[in-house]
Amino acid sequence: MTSYRSLWPYIWLIAALVVYSLPWQWHPTAALTLNAYDLAEWHSVLASSQNSLLAFIVSLCLRLPLLVMGIVFAVQTRHTDNTMLGLLNWFVVLLLVIAQLPPLTALFNIFSDANNAQQTALASLTLLLAIGINWGPVKATRWLSPLVLGIGIATSIFALTQTIASFGNLGITVQLGGGGVLLILVFILELVLSWRRVTS
Repeated sequence: MTSYRSLWPYIWLIAALVVYSLPWQWHPTAALTLNAYDLAEWHSVLASSQNSLLAFIVSLCLRLPLLVMGIVFAVQTRHTDNTMLGLLNWFVVLLLVIAQLPPLTALFNIFSDANNAQQTALASLTLLLAIGINWGPVKATRWLSPLVLGIGIATSIFALTQTIASFGNLGITVQLGGGGVLLILVFILELVLSWRRVTS
């Protein structure tokens, strides 16, 4: 029978993906509801149109949670003797990698478009780190999960505050959606659990 411990990575990942997809910012009268992916695209447009490094960094921070999810999931599912379960775990990781890629037509101009290059770099880094986690030494990956979760929490908080400020600069007063706040809480929960695992 599948144990709760082996199901936890999937439960956590599904919860993280759901809250990541929920609105991070919304406007009650303008029918404006944007999740992290939408906000990342919007900030990438700002970065291109205004030649703004800050907007590009905010876009990066909004996309980073998918990398965090992929790495944490790879760490959580590293030890399995079940071949089918191992293949399923890799399938999930590859789906997370594909989700980070720009549209297929944009892959041909990643070197001329900073936005597409950013997405491709994050997807490639997720894949490379997942490979390293599964075939690298255990000691090298022991602290990786708490590290990336800490980075994910910090960058999500930064992205939340900066997206509100970006709308404010355009004269649009948005309200904080539940997606970003809940994602930070989901990351904090796993950070506490992973910290207990590595220090026990």
